[in-house]
Amino acid sequence: MAGGSARAPYLLRVLPADAASPGLDRPGDAVPLFPVYALGPYRDERRRTIIHWKNVNDAALSRAIAAIVTERVVALAGGERSAPSTAAPISVVPAPSRRSRTRDGRFVAGILAAAVVMGLRRAGWDADVHNCLRQQPPPPADLLRARMPRRGGGQRNRRTKTRRINLKPNASVPAGGIVVVDDVLTTGATLAGCAEALDPTRVAFAVVLAAAADPRERNDSVTSATKR
Repeated sequence: MAGGSARAPYLLRVLPADAASPGLDRPGDAVPLFPVYALGPYRDERRRTIIHWKNVNDAALSRAIAAIVTERVVALAGGERSAPSTAAPISVVPAPSRRSRTRDGRFVAGILAAAVVMGLRRAGWDADVHNCLRQQPPPPADLLRARMPRRGGGQRNRRTKTRRINLKPNASVPAGGIVVVDDVLTTGATLAGCAEALDPTRVAFAVVLAAAADPRERNDSVTSATKR
């Protein structure tokens, strides 16, 4: 489905990290906000591995995934020591997560961001992790609405989630480009929220470990089957 949908925000399409991607699209955007790169689809063994990784503190698995991400980012950036000598610094920003995940060593977006930095540095870029975003809890009224099934609730919940992402108190991002990193991408709401909290014009691209199928495609399939 093209970018004219009234449901916001969604991805137009996500392709593997070695291919170009149309990127993140919001209603009203003439062009996508920024390219998005995924290492693969969120299904089968990859999906089971990510779910396990997010729920346990598995240092060996973290190292293995980080190594894969680093190699893919080196390739995405053009290879070892490929950056131009005049390249501006890059801030790699992980999507926010619950404090408990950070405390328990399960802040997977942070682990991925460190791996992206390693890949960019090997390609010759001046890159650092800036864990500067937070996601504030929803107010009680929003929690109540989220528990009440009604038409259009999913879209409203995603827009609310996007608005709850903002900079941590006294946090800032140095001048230069920004790369946003997350684990699994479904609708694009988290990436859109991160970009809006930072500065969409500075986001060069986003990297995700896996991309789930566009929910609109699933909804369209269900609608088509119902009409038969």
